[in-house]
Amino acid sequence: SCGGSSKKETADSSEFDAAESQIIQDIDKVVHELPPPSEVPYLLQATGTDFNPELLNSLDNASKYETSNDKAAMNLGAYSTAIGYLSSYDKAQDALKHMETCQKLADVIGISSAFDLDLMERFERNLGNRDSLANLINLAILTAEQKLETIDRLNVVALILSGSYIEGLY
Repeated sequence: SCGGSSKKETADSSEFDAAESQIIQDIDKVVHELPPPSEVPYLLQATGTDFNPELLNSLDNASKYETSNDKAAMNLGAYSTAIGYLSSYDKAQDALKHMETCQKLADVIGISSAFDLDLMERFERNLGNRDSLANLINLAILTAEQKLETIDRLNVVALILSGSYIEGLY
């Protein structure tokens, strides 16, 4: 009883490790089954619904989200979905402004390389091609997710995807 381990502790530890591994796999599955930021806006546009700028979170609010990682992550997801919405209605200049805001929020989170200069230049070159814009924002969010997963910041990934999903529903 003075420091020796028992078989029960070993069994409990292996059961805990197995449960933890299963939870991580389940979360990963849910996270990767959420629609990409551009999908919901394109579905909305396909219904024939008119563009409504009132649905967008104002870019004036962005500075409020730069004060914490959680707010920045959630709103990175929201603004990335707004880019999909703007792109689907050929609002390229507004989409570019949102992309610049996403770049700032990504910097707050520590993943600015997901919205690097190359991506921004590609985005600007493709302003007239809404499918390319959608693919580029999806690529940026996927890159951000992968970077965060690599450094084990799954909570930030969940916030980004939650913000994107909520904005898409809104």
